[in-house]
Amino acid sequence: MPNPLAIDAHAHICTEETMKLLNKETPKIASSLKEIGQGNYEWTVAGVPYRPLPLGGFDIEQRLKDMKASDVDMQVLSNTPQTFLYNQDAGMTTAACVVQNDQIAKHVRDYPRSFYGIATLPMQAPKAAADELERAISKLNLKGMQIGSNINGKNLDEPEFEPVWQVANQHNAFCMVHPNNVAGIERMRNYYLNNLIGNPLDTTIAAACLVFGGVIERYPNIRFYMVHGGGFTPWQTNTTATQATYIGTTGHIYGFYSTATDLVGNSEPPKKTAEATIKLGGAVDVAPAVTANPVSANVNIGATVSFSAASSGTPTPTIQWQVSTNLGSTYANITGATATTYTFTAATSLNGNLYRAVFTNSAGTATTSAAKITVAATALPGDVNSDGIVSCADIRIVIASFGRKAGQAKFDARADVNHDGIVNVMDLRTVSKHLRPGSRCRELGRRHFKKKTSTRDDARH
Repeated sequence: MPNPLAIDAHAHICTEETMKLLNKETPKIASSLKEIGQGNYEWTVAGVPYRPLPLGGFDIEQRLKDMKASDVDMQVLSNTPQTFLYNQDAGMTTAACVVQNDQIAKHVRDYPRSFYGIATLPMQAPKAAADELERAISKLNLKGMQIGSNINGKNLDEPEFEPVWQVANQHNAFCMVHPNNVAGIERMRNYYLNNLIGNPLDTTIAAACLVFGGVIERYPNIRFYMVHGGGFTPWQTNTTATQATYIGTTGHIYGFYSTATDLVGNSEPPKKTAEATIKLGGAVDVAPAVTANPVSANVNIGATVSFSAASSGTPTPTIQWQVSTNLGSTYANITGATATTYTFTAATSLNGNLYRAVFTNSAGTATTSAAKITVAATALPGDVNSDGIVSCADIRIVIASFGRKAGQAKFDARADVNHDGIVNVMDLRTVSKHLRPGSRCRELGRRHFKKKTSTRDDARH
């Protein structure tokens, strides 16, 4: 089994371009950057300074270098908690969310092999938040959202947040819950306790409310990701019986604290270990992989042929059947053939054709091996023109040669269905017998038979 990707799912970003757009859209909370030495910066938002901010926190190229040095394959980009803006006017926060989500989507488009993205939402206005989440997933192709561990002091199990959970559940969204406005902050001013204890504490409160409030049970499709180590929830699983995914680190590469610092004081970037590899469930796009190929078929004319194929992949891949009439040199899409099984009727004109299925989703494509159809020369009884179906066309060929013997003018060997050297009522009966019930062609044959028997003695031969 190939090594899984190392995905850093806790990766905030606010580029200088995004800062400028936010300053224009929401001047009330204008931000500014100031270098403070050793490649770190102080970022001030709404008059509140945050430091140190590493260069990679706002510079894409530096971020890519840091990812390579840290042996990180991909990041899930999210806004910074400083720009949640839950305590601001809801209209202004919504505008700020639109700017940031558009920018994150742009980064993903520019670097699709390096980044996924999740949205920020105006959670103080749940209906607006639900609408923005729908836009972010449906139109921007973001994978979900990042929200705070509480919304202006309200826990996440409050009924007013139901519209957000409904949209998230519908889209199997990835939901990163990030601590903010942490409980007991007045007692954690020193020793960096606001991060070492405050952030994991508020994550724990959020996780407990999601579990005990029934949010996870009501909305099982949401992939919850509780950052800052999941608080102490992982050590309380026997008590909380949680169903959520609690994975994370106390620190992270692009936070507003020492780069890659964790509880034991590591100063080096995290390495690609089993612990650093994170599965995002339905949030990650997985390219299609063929799991079942169509099988070649040897059939008679008129037989029903079915080719089937299957694949894995997230989101579920679409399927398109293709046919080649030139031994595989080129293939053409078959109109309407978009189900896992393609069924058709064998005809001589299809002999030697190759059929394959192409699976496609947002992460890539996969093509099955080709299946060949070999059509035997023996036609269905009554299929005079060998087109794979008994129809009025076959009746008409028999009528055109009716009463003619082999060697006579207008004798058509195809019309001599029973191969007795004469086209007569027996041939008509053979064709009529294999018409579908109720076919108007049956009456056509009967009328011709009555007409001929009244004038020809040999009609019964």
